[in-house]
Amino acid sequence: MEKIHFGTSGFRGIVADTLTKTSIQKIAYAVCKKIKELKLNDIIVPVGYDNRFMGKEFAKWLIEVFAFENIKTLFFENPTPSPLIAYETKNREFGIHITASHNTYLYNGIKIFLKYGRETPEDFNKYFEKIANSIKDVKSLDYEIGIEKGLIKVTDNIEKYCDSLLSLVDVKRIKKRQPKILFNAMHGSSVDCFKYIVKKIGLKNFQIVKEEIDPYFEKKVTAPYVTNIQDQIKIMQSNNFDLGVALDGDGDRFTAISCKGEPFDCNYLSVVLIKYLIECGYDGDIVKNCALSQLIDIYANKNNLKVINAKVGFKNIAKEMLKNDNAILGIESNGMSLRKHIMQKDGLLLTVLFMDIISKTTNSLCEIVDNLKKELNYPSEVVEYAYPINEEKKEEINNLIFKDKKLPNLALKITKTSYDDGLKMYFEKNYWAVIRFSGNENVVRIFAEFPTKKMCNKIVKELEKFIDVNLKQ
Repeated sequence: MEKIHFGTSGFRGIVADTLTKTSIQKIAYAVCKKIKELKLNDIIVPVGYDNRFMGKEFAKWLIEVFAFENIKTLFFENPTPSPLIAYETKNREFGIHITASHNTYLYNGIKIFLKYGRETPEDFNKYFEKIANSIKDVKSLDYEIGIEKGLIKVTDNIEKYCDSLLSLVDVKRIKKRQPKILFNAMHGSSVDCFKYIVKKIGLKNFQIVKEEIDPYFEKKVTAPYVTNIQDQIKIMQSNNFDLGVALDGDGDRFTAISCKGEPFDCNYLSVVLIKYLIECGYDGDIVKNCALSQLIDIYANKNNLKVINAKVGFKNIAKEMLKNDNAILGIESNGMSLRKHIMQKDGLLLTVLFMDIISKTTNSLCEIVDNLKKELNYPSEVVEYAYPINEEKKEEINNLIFKDKKLPNLALKITKTSYDDGLKMYFEKNYWAVIRFSGNENVVRIFAEFPTKKMCNKIVKELEKFIDVNLKQ
């Protein structure tokens, strides 16, 4: 059996290969050992799972180890989005969700949360790896016996989490406006929460697509990338919807679609959200990673908000937010978090926030974004592509860029470089491009921001040639 390894966002493995009952229970034992070392007496650990293959069984196998170790768990017996478990961990010490986020259907995995709903940092993950890889035999207590002994409490309560989201927006305003929403669940585990939310608001004009469970996720990467939501875009273009939203398999990633069918990721949505938060009386610092639009920095600076840069991965965003009591918002290209809520990205949080944002104005989402671009006088398009690679190719790219420090010969002059998180190349007017390895998948990613999509893709083509990749995920 291969060694257990934690990536940027927990442990992920191919089912029946690196992810087995044995690996699940070894990780469970490692978490239990950490809990005991920290002397966390009478702890209750919330545990959930999403719609991936064997999710419920994996969760039960994990819980059975906790029961043997005499550590209580709160088991959500129906599929849940991972932010719900993060929220349940907000005022606890540990929480666990069985998910592989946006990986293909072949994968499942484990996300571990700590207080404030944040993902475990690197030192915790290294500890879990060390213990899980050193233990040979793990003991467990039968699930039903664990329930009888009061060590396992079973629940299906999603109301607490959903009501917390609604407390952050003007529900009366949304109900009065009655925006027409097209919600794409992407066969994920956010459906029940979305249905609860729209019922509580009294929203009548909504449609849900891809709500049925499909553990194969149409054999696609279960992420709201533009290539994966083309059918939703067509529905938006031919129907009178005010807003479309798409979430990934475990509900933390988010893409919004305007009434014209134009998709937006958080490179643009974050500026819209910052404007909304300022109008709602929020004031504080912004934490973002290195591969996000410069629009965020420009808008934040204009409004006297400090921008703090972090490495890619929401555990790194949360780390910076914890260090800075004044940080209110964490941003990555595929998700955002509010400190007032949890220190973890949450697609349903953004769903209710953007329902409120479009209920607050007569402008469409694309008009809001266009107006902000004009206001900031910074024409901007951001692209991101992922390229599957094997270990040999990864080593080759690593040697080229990070060992030999080679730079590409591009049509534009590179004004400076940074190796803090991958290779980031800067150009005139702070436009940029990034090459970095994913911490969760065997892919290398290329990002670019320039005034036009044509210019972005021209630079991307040159970078593809530089590292000799062309097959996109």
